[in-house]
Amino acid sequence: EWIWNDQALSYRPQHAKFDPDVQCIIKHFDHTCPWTSTAIGGGNILWFYLFLFFVFGTIFYDIILLTLLSALK
Repeated sequence: EWIWNDQALSYRPQHAKFDPDVQCIIKHFDHTCPWTSTAIGGGNILWFYLFLFFVFGTIFYDIILLTLLSALK
């Protein structure tokens, strides 16, 4: 069943929401990411989780490298 959305001036599926920050309709909308300026939802939630994994993995890797480098000095 499709529902009329006044903000988007279009029909949308029941489980979709209009994101005013990105100005689009997102299926299974979760949130708007301030880091990527993207609406996170059903189509890209896996890629968002991978992005977070690699960001935090890189931070931990840098901490380990800086600790090892400071121990060598």
